[in-house]
Amino acid sequence: MKKQVVLGLALMIVSFSFAQKKELKTAEKSIKSSNYADAKAAISSAEALMSSMDDKTKAKFYFLKGQALYANGAGSDSDITEALSSFEKLKDVEAKSGKKVYSSKVDAIELEMSNAFIRKASDAYEQKNYTSASNNFEKAYRVLPQDTMFLFNSATVAVLAKDYKKALKNYNKLMELGYTGVSIEYKATEIKTGEEQTFPSKVVRDLSIKAGTHF
Repeated sequence: MKKQVVLGLALMIVSFSFAQKKELKTAEKSIKSSNYADAKAAISSAEALMSSMDDKTKAKFYFLKGQALYANGAGSDSDITEALSSFEKLKDVEAKSGKKVYSSKVDAIELEMSNAFIRKASDAYEQKNYTSASNNFEKAYRVLPQDTMFLFNSATVAVLAKDYKKALKNYNKLMELGYTGVSIEYKATEIKTGEEQTFPSKVVRDLSIKAGTHF
């Protein structure tokens, strides 16, 4: 009887392992083909089997989940927030296990994410779409929370968008973080009008100059 129980448990473990690998492989293939809907479906199926995953498989799961939710920048605000959370969990798992396979890959993805959000914020700011600019600066901050300038930019531009609730939320967050303010103004002259303009950050000013709209 005991042998039958042990054999049953062994078969169950093998079955779970096979199911995990199958779902993660499906998610990986879907991400490579930019089919993020199928990738998220496979991740959702794999998530039900997390309790039986070893650290290596968990790290891969979080890595694929983050990519599926980010969807190469097309993910919703809530999906991107969850993607960043998934990447953090991946780093925690690998830090505790001492085996870093995906952490460096995540660092590269996060850099790509932050650059994409900064570009979108800059473009939106140039077009006076302040709501979008504020949202994208906030996303850049979520990716790089050590750079509080992005959160400051989000709050400042939210005022221009008359989204005072969001501006206040972000300013309060800055106060909690001990942010003391900005002592440098970043300016450039708009080629079209010849007028000097002040930018919310050096990043936005430099991107505007590179775009050829300012000097």
